[in-house]
Amino acid sequence: MRSFNLMKQLAIYHDVNVVCVVQESVVKNYFPSLEEAIEKATPAFLSFCQSVSFVSIRSQRRYEKKANLIKSLFSTKSYAASRLENKVTRDAIKKAVMNVKPDVIHLDTVAAGVYLPLFEDIDLVLNHHNIESEMMLRRAREASNFLLKTICYLDGFKIRMLEKKLFSKVKNHLVCSDLDKMRFLSLFQGANIFVVPNGIDCTLPSIDRSPVHGKLLFIGGLDWYPNSDAMRFFLKSVWPDLNKIMPEVTLDIVGKCPPSDLIEIASAYTNVKLHGFVDDISGFYKEAWIYICPIMDGGGTKLKVLDAMANGVLLVAHPIAMEGIDAVPDEHFKLADSAHEFVAAISAIKNTTANQIKSIEHAAKTLIQEKYDYEKIGKVLSSAYL
Repeated sequence: MRSFNLMKQLAIYHDVNVVCVVQESVVKNYFPSLEEAIEKATPAFLSFCQSVSFVSIRSQRRYEKKANLIKSLFSTKSYAASRLENKVTRDAIKKAVMNVKPDVIHLDTVAAGVYLPLFEDIDLVLNHHNIESEMMLRRAREASNFLLKTICYLDGFKIRMLEKKLFSKVKNHLVCSDLDKMRFLSLFQGANIFVVPNGIDCTLPSIDRSPVHGKLLFIGGLDWYPNSDAMRFFLKSVWPDLNKIMPEVTLDIVGKCPPSDLIEIASAYTNVKLHGFVDDISGFYKEAWIYICPIMDGGGTKLKVLDAMANGVLLVAHPIAMEGIDAVPDEHFKLADSAHEFVAAISAIKNTTANQIKSIEHAAKTLIQEKYDYEKIGKVLSSAYL
C-alpha cells in the first residue's frame, strides 16, 4: 500500500507511468487469477497514472525455490535480485523507458538495481521500505540453524554491496523514518535522503467503534517472517500466562498464508481464531479492545501500527514495532518489551478507566492525522523528483 499511495500522491505533481512486476503466487492470495487481478488493478492505476503495464514472474515450485536459493549461494547477486532478474522483465522495462523517455525513474526495491545498465543518463529515485541488508543480517544473527544463519549472512552481505552501488548511482533515496535515514547515513555518507513516512489515507470514512472487552487483534500477512515470528512469540510466551489472569480474552489473527506450525499452535486454543486473508477488516477494528503488535524484527515503519492508531484502537506494542513513529508511550500507546510486559500491560488495561483509554486512542488518532496523512506526505515526496 505504501507504493500505491506514494504513486497516487506523486501523480498530483508529476506525470507517472508504471511498470508492475507481479508474482502469480502472491496475487492468488487475493484474487482467483492473475488475469482478474490485472483487470481490477488497471483502472485503479489509470485513475491517476498516464500508463500502466504488468510483467508476470512465474511462480516457483518448492523444489525450484530451494534450488535457486542454493544457486544464489554461488552468485554475486542476492536471492531477491536473482529472482527479479529475467529477460521478460528486462525487455518490458527497456520498452517502457524507450516509449516514455522519463526524466526520472522510481525504483521500488533495492533488488531492481540489477537493471541499472538500462537507466544510463536518467535520474533515479530509490524507495527503501526498510534497510534490507540490515534486516537480513539481523535475521542471521538471531538464527539458531547454522545453514540458515550462513545463507542469511551471505545474502545480507550481497544486499549491502548492492545498496552501496546504488547509493553512488541514485540521485535521491526515500526512507520511512528519521531513524532509517540516520542508519543509512552511518553506512553511506553523503547520500541524498528524503524522509517520506508511511501514511494513512485520512479521507477514508472512520469506523464507528464498539469495542468488545477482552478482544485482542493482530493483522498482517503471515508469509512475512517478522509477522509470523511475532505471533509465534505471542502464542507461546504471552498467551498461556495472559489466559490465567484474564480467561475472558480472545485473539483474532488476520493475515494471508499462515504457516502450518502457526496453524497448529493456534488450534490448541479455543479462544484464538486464525482467519487468513479477509477482504474487509473494518469489522475487526470495530470490535477490537486492544491491537497487539509484538513485532521484533523488520525496518521502516509498520503500516499495521499506523492503521490501528488511525482507527482508534488502543495499541500495545514492542519497541521495534514502533521504530520511526513519533508516538510516546502512555500518551499514544502502551509499550511492552518482553512476554512479561505484554501480560502486565494488557492485564493493566482491564483496570484502566474508559476515559483514560479513550484519551490514548484519541491522541493516537490525532497524531496520525497530523503527521501521517498521505496528502501532507505527498508534498514532501514531490520535491524528491525535481
